[in-house]
Amino acid sequence: MESNVGKRKADILAQRYSAAYKINIASYFDEFIEDISTLMNLFNIDYMDFEGSYSEYKVLPILLGCVDNNFTRKIFHQFFEYVPNILYIDSGNESAVVPSDFATRPKEKWTEEELTAYNESGWTGQVVCGLKVKGKTILEPVASRFPEILEDDDDFKKPSELSCEELSLSDPQRLLTNKFAAVACSTYLTELLECGTISNSMTVFHAKKGYMRSEAIKNDANN
Repeated sequence: MESNVGKRKADILAQRYSAAYKINIASYFDEFIEDISTLMNLFNIDYMDFEGSYSEYKVLPILLGCVDNNFTRKIFHQFFEYVPNILYIDSGNESAVVPSDFATRPKEKWTEEELTAYNESGWTGQVVCGLKVKGKTILEPVASRFPEILEDDDDFKKPSELSCEELSLSDPQRLLTNKFAAVACSTYLTELLECGTISNSMTVFHAKKGYMRSEAIKNDANN
């Protein structure tokens, strides 16, 4: 919308979904989230049960990870491990393989090998749903299912240490693959907000082949 031009995406989305679902949604853009203390200040980590004669309400913090680097995923995992109660939904995409100078060398000048590598990469991804209630991990978070996320990398920079150019070149992704990731995330959030349940623990997708497949929870964790 033209009225949204020049405004922050986080602000617009918070307002839009807050109005749609009649819930309070806030945005935060003061700085990159690069330590667990920032998350602690943003979240109410207390899990509350309100039991009444007609219904029971459960209030649970939700962390939706849509980041493109494992540095931030490490912070999210630390937060998951630290707090007693959390629903952590993480989305991750495969990067497209491109030449190091792709920003300045036109695609028609790429070699056949470079074109093949590009055409066969960047199409896949997954969404992982981790759940922890009263200190008990019910669904494993993304870094537990993919331990390589936690591997140390001394050369890995914090997001705040990267320039705009470095950010755009560090992890090239396909727009269509990002849209698949957004749809996969929305299935979890829509079911949770409209039905109050979680049916799947992980969803994998392939944008080029046009499929999406979910791993159903095999116990009563979705109740």
